[in-house]
Amino acid sequence: MYNETIRLAKEGVNWDTIPDRVADDANLVKNTTQRVVAKALGAMENYYDDLLRIRPD
Repeated sequence: MYNETIRLAKEGVNWDTIPDRVADDANLVKNTTQRVVAKALGAMENYYDDLLRIRPD
């Protein structure tokens, strides 16, 4: 977030709008990360469910 703040300031973005922009970007990254992790966990669950159907213990 520090680097993004500095980058925006160097681009001449108004200091009053930088916190909102950085927060919005951080929320977007967080939401995207949550979706990626959820898909990965879902894929792992499906894999193990399929594996148990093929080779039940």
